[in-house]
Amino acid sequence: MKKQRVIFLHRQGLVSAGSKIMRCDQLRDIAERFLGDRYEFSVQSQRPVRNPGMLRDTCAGLDDAIVIMLKGTPKLFGGDGLAELRRHARAICVDYVDTNMELKYSPYVDVHISPSIAGMKILRRLLSEKGSEVPDAIAAHLTHHADPRLEGMQLNPKEELHTVYLGNPKNTALPDAAAPLVEVLRYPSDKEIGQAFEALRGFNLHYAVRPDEQSSRRNLQTTKPFTKGFVAAAIGANVIASRSSDDVLNYLGEDYPFLVGETSEAEVLRVLALAKTIYGTKDWDRATERMRYVRDVTSPASVAHELDLILNRFA
Repeated sequence: MKKQRVIFLHRQGLVSAGSKIMRCDQLRDIAERFLGDRYEFSVQSQRPVRNPGMLRDTCAGLDDAIVIMLKGTPKLFGGDGLAELRRHARAICVDYVDTNMELKYSPYVDVHISPSIAGMKILRRLLSEKGSEVPDAIAAHLTHHADPRLEGMQLNPKEELHTVYLGNPKNTALPDAAAPLVEVLRYPSDKEIGQAFEALRGFNLHYAVRPDEQSSRRNLQTTKPFTKGFVAAAIGANVIASRSSDDVLNYLGEDYPFLVGETSEAEVLRVLALAKTIYGTKDWDRATERMRYVRDVTSPASVAHELDLILNRFA
């Protein structure tokens, strides 16, 4: 039996972007690994559709495919172009990762995908308020996986607490007094993040405290998946995270010990001191058990299952 084609479609300018690498290339690889017996997965780049001839050729190339568009791609077609594509594609899905969902919302979409639970709730509201040209259109959550190269990696045993922040320090809230307690592990670009993974094995606590920007992002209808928490879970570490950050409580629960209530110096130092105090105790082990749950529900197999539920609507 011929396999159903599934095409991850991204803007041409996003070839090296982290969102494209993870939500197109890596998601394609995960899907191929677990669902490749029933679907044929590929990644394609898309230029702006500037004239009827180009639209005709583009639609012909996507004929009968389930098309999963990364953020910004629907704009390349425009409303009329998407309406025409609907007459050719098996289904159109849009992945609203790291984007303003209200501004980018399209009524010509079968499945509105969010990588975060908070984002899915916003998409459901937008679907209800703005309506759809598509009967039975839905909003769905497709978990933002950790990098698959972390799968199977284990921590190097440590007698003491070692805390790390992975990424650019401008994207976190790390008070000056706490900086000596957290090692910053940088990488040259999103494409080269794998260079840091071996070093991650030396850290049993990951720092993932975001700046106090949650309310402003919510006003812009933008959410963030808890990706740094998923990275920590994948490698077996615990995590320090902002209580108010998107999805944190969904995964860790109210009683997880390393939640920062605010990004003040005193609060961050309090949680870092608590982590040092309970490291190696049963309280630490209970927190680690919670992270094992996070690892399980964000594993490649779990993400593939979520994708399968979406694709099954059209297969």
